[in-house]
Amino acid sequence: MKRILLTLLFVGLAFYLGTKYVAPVTVPVPVPKVADLSQTADVLPDSIDLGISWGDVIVKMVKGGAIDREKFLKRHPEAEKLLQESNTNNIIMTQENSALILNLLWPLGITNKAKVLSEGVMGTKYKDQVGSFASTGGWTLGSRDGGKLFDSQTLIKLTSDQEDLVQKIASNIYRPCCGNNTAFPDCNHGAGMLGFVEMAVAAAMPEDEIYKKALIIN
Repeated sequence: MKRILLTLLFVGLAFYLGTKYVAPVTVPVPVPKVADLSQTADVLPDSIDLGISWGDVIVKMVKGGAIDREKFLKRHPEAEKLLQESNTNNIIMTQENSALILNLLWPLGITNKAKVLSEGVMGTKYKDQVGSFASTGGWTLGSRDGGKLFDSQTLIKLTSDQEDLVQKIASNIYRPCCGNNTAFPDCNHGAGMLGFVEMAVAAAMPEDEIYKKALIIN
C-alpha cells in the first residue's frame, strides 16, 4: 500500500511540474535590412567635412606649449606641416585621421580661455584638482602640464554671446564613453568636442549644424 501511495505521489508531482513547465522561446536574431544599413551610413559616413579650418590655432598651441612639436610628431609624423603654418582648408575627418584630429582638438579644448571652463565644474568645484582629470593630467604631448594649460590662453576669440552659445551647446552634448556632457570636459573626448564646438561657434556655424556634426564626431 505504501509503495502504491509513493508511486501515485511521484506520478502526480511529475504531472504537476509538466503542466507548469513552459519551454523557452528562441527569438531569432534579426538580419539588418538594406534600409537599416543605409541609415547607419547616414550617421557614420566614411568622411565628414567639419565645416571649420584650423587657421592659426595649431601654430598658437605650439608656441604656447599646448603642443610640443617633437613629442607630437613622434605620435603623428603626418602633422609636420600643420604644426608649422596656418591652414585655411576645411577639416575633413575620416576613420584614418580621426585620432590626429582628436589629438589636435583635445589640447585646444583644455587650453582655450572660456567661461565654460572658468565658470564650469572643473574651474570652480574642482579648481584645486583641475590637473588630476584625464583630459588635463592625461595630456602628455605638450611642453607644459595639462593642469597648467587649463583655461590659460586665448586661442580662439569668442564674444560674450558666443561664449553663452558654447556653454549651451556643450551642456547638451553627452559623450558615449562616460555620459558626462561636454561642458564638463574631464576626458580627452570631452575636451576634443569642446574644442570643436568653440571653433564652430567662432565660425558662425548654425547651431543645428553643430549638433549634427557633433553626433558624427562622437
